[in-house]
Amino acid sequence: MLKIALRNIFRNRRRSLLSLTLIGLGAAILFLVSGFVRESLTEMELGLAGSYGHLQIADTGFWDKFEEPKEYLLSGERLASIESTLAAEADVVSWSKQLEFTGLVGNAEKTAMILGSGDEIGNPTIEPMDSLIVSGHPLEGNDANQVLLGRLLAERLGVEPGDPINLAGFTVTESLNAMTIEVAGAFMFFSQAWEEQLAIVPLSLAQKLLRTDGVDKVILRLSSLDVVEETAQRLQSDFDALGLGIEVKRWQEIAPFYSEMKTFWEALESLSTMGVFILAFFGIMQVLTMSFMERTREVGTIRAVGTKRRQVFGMLLFEGVLLGVLGGLLGIVLGFGLGSIINVSGLGWMYPGATEPMRVAIQLVLSNAIAPLIIAVIAAFLSAIYPALHAARTNVVKALHYV
Repeated sequence: MLKIALRNIFRNRRRSLLSLTLIGLGAAILFLVSGFVRESLTEMELGLAGSYGHLQIADTGFWDKFEEPKEYLLSGERLASIESTLAAEADVVSWSKQLEFTGLVGNAEKTAMILGSGDEIGNPTIEPMDSLIVSGHPLEGNDANQVLLGRLLAERLGVEPGDPINLAGFTVTESLNAMTIEVAGAFMFFSQAWEEQLAIVPLSLAQKLLRTDGVDKVILRLSSLDVVEETAQRLQSDFDALGLGIEVKRWQEIAPFYSEMKTFWEALESLSTMGVFILAFFGIMQVLTMSFMERTREVGTIRAVGTKRRQVFGMLLFEGVLLGVLGGLLGIVLGFGLGSIINVSGLGWMYPGATEPMRVAIQLVLSNAIAPLIIAVIAAFLSAIYPALHAARTNVVKALHYV
């Protein structure tokens, strides 16, 4: 059957080439879409986990009643218990304390509301801002009276690195506190909204502004993304046993819009698969129908010498499946080639709300080739059923007189 199917494919070269082209292009498109979606999801997951930490630890009330977060700060013995528990956890690489606040920054001319983040400068838990700074320099240390402003925020205030700026906010006892600090620099971010309102200061400066020695949360970096779930469960059990009133959050639960973006990418992949399948199905069926009709006399001849209908049907169906396999493999090779070109081309695209283009990259791994190959074979198999059945049921006498 394989030998006959191969001979029929190579004998009808024009028809076979058209079928292989349709299947190959469809498989290549599916491979590229799948590679783009997987690479985009991977980059997004790594980026979000780097920005938010693999896990975050905070008081249970902090997550449930975020409108009054300063009532749920971690400090004293409770914070010491948390850190001793983390030190005993093998998968925890490092951790960093953070204190967030809202306030005002401005000078004699302009004022803006900010979302401030007090971070432990130099701590490797979350990705450093160094590579994102577009003017000025990173914060010089945990004792520095400096601030990093979002690029759009700095432009709106009209300040430059080295300029003094006033920072004001409410303490944990709801009294107003203010200080004058220095602008260290401005950073870009991948969201316009964040660039317009985000400010980063050393943790000690944030604690001084709020007049507290506590922190909002502890951010954890683990050995890999694969251990996030099991580590979160172990830590939650340990904290519950100590009665600390602590809740562990995974990065997926904290990162805004992650689930929506993941659903969008997966829907894009599914719609692409459905569209290519439908296109390949009807295209291949039309080509095979014309091909089998041209061989009606051939079918009549082999039927006249004793070949059964099921044998004819199986032979033609096997030919269609073989076209699907060859076309799918051709499409995967084509997809690898096009994906390699795209990866070195430096193409980028702007998503809504972004301030910088995202690089277009294709994940070139064999696992992304499985679905396109299966789709190509299934499309070819289903599209070959009707023309093969029609050819097998053709009357022998009429088939021998077919012109």
